[in-house]
Amino acid sequence: MRILPGKGYVLALMLSAAFAASYAVQRDLPAQYQFYLENEEYVATERAKYDTRLIVEHELVERVDGLERDPIEMEENVRHQKQLARPGERLFRIEPGPAPSSH
Repeated sequence: MRILPGKGYVLALMLSAAFAASYAVQRDLPAQYQFYLENEEYVATERAKYDTRLIVEHELVERVDGLERDPIEMEENVRHQKQLARPGERLFRIEPGPAPSSH
């Protein structure tokens, strides 16, 4: 049997395509790809949750640092712990300004 020039390439291409299709069916590549896409969405969702939690953690660390250094924050925390302030109430301290100078 003699194969005409150029026909061998077509035959090789057809055999390669058949092999690739058979491989995709046997390995269930479409389902595996769908699973990959679903996992990618899950990872993106979890990454967003993680980033949000990092922001909250940073805010809480700043608040704790403020409690350790700022007397007003310390007072506010004590008042809330001893229930001297209503829930959601913010406490503000108003300090007198400098005495007016006489001319």
